Amino acid sequence: MWARIRRCSHLVTNSAYTVGSAKSATVNIAGNNVPSTISKAPGNNVKITWGSVAGKVYGVASQSNLGGTTWTNLSGLITATNTTTSYTDTTASKPKTRYYIVYVTN
Repeated sequence: MWARIRRCSHLVTNSAYTVGSAKSATVNIAGNNVPSTISKAPGNNVKITWGSVAGKVYGVASQSNLGGTTWTNLSGLITATNTTTSYTDTTASKPKTRYYIVYVTN
């Protein structure tokens, strides 16, 4: 899953997702088993929420260039305890454009 974010408060239009409000977008990409919702969080942060399975371990990574080959792990390992899991990116103000991916490790 990825979404392009500019200045953490503006979601750029892309045919891969729909904008539900001025501060959030839902992204569903074919073949991705971790659909996610991205929304603005207090303090110019970005909150990423996804449907999860209790006991599964997830991670969130980002990069500033979708064509790049290196993803930067942001979250460390997150063990789901419910059917919904969230991570707040507190570094979202830098860089101005950021792509996210949520992945399952087990």
